[in-house]
Amino acid sequence: MRAVVLTSNKPRHTYFAETVAREFDVKLVIREKKGAYYSDAIAEDPLIAEHFDRLAKSEEAYFGKARWPNATTIDCDKSAVNELEHALMAIDARPDVLFLFGTTILGTEWLVPFAGRIINLHLGLSPFYRGSATLFWPIAQGELECVGATIHLAERKVDAGPILARVKPKLAVGDSYYDIGNKTIKRAIDELPKVARGYLSGKIRPVVQDLTGGVVYRKRDFNADALRAALDFVGPGLTTTHMDQIANSTRCAC
Repeated sequence: MRAVVLTSNKPRHTYFAETVAREFDVKLVIREKKGAYYSDAIAEDPLIAEHFDRLAKSEEAYFGKARWPNATTIDCDKSAVNELEHALMAIDARPDVLFLFGTTILGTEWLVPFAGRIINLHLGLSPFYRGSATLFWPIAQGELECVGATIHLAERKVDAGPILARVKPKLAVGDSYYDIGNKTIKRAIDELPKVARGYLSGKIRPVVQDLTGGVVYRKRDFNADALRAALDFVGPGLTTTHMDQIANSTRCAC
């Protein structure tokens, strides 16, 4: 099947595109530059600066060996993915499916011509955790059982499209905060091609989300106190107590 990939430019996004290309004929990659999303917070607090430095190093360790697929690749600035010329290039590529991970929220330039064919990877278990930093907030709230990712169809409303699958990481005693996030990302990406094929073949039917529950987090919610709570909860690494919590809780069950 022919595919277009809409993503960003960090190592995890490279791994995303590479994984899709193993199973699909990727004709076009549009790669949107990742902005310095928390630059103000990083500048104001050394704990936050150190955290994002460790986050980048951990991501490189997990995904740094990934390579971009051999496909036409367009680089664009933040938010420029919605420029009409990019959508027209995708239309010309005649894809069966579009894979989305890490870009600006798509506009009608994409959502209208590709309705029902844009599969998004959301790093968070919808509808429980939606919005910004949704791998971070379950840990900050002490809910390891709610750490996961959602594969769903893209719609105008953020993280609200019909769900195709939800994925939880396979964690182990000793995993650090940074291992938890990257294990979640890797497992979700690895599952994505199988889920996409299931949907495109009609074996997986989208499930409409119940948005009456859950929490939507915003960028402004993140601060040093919340970061300390998350890091303190995990400590130097997951323990058997953490693992028992994950195994025995029915909260955020998939």
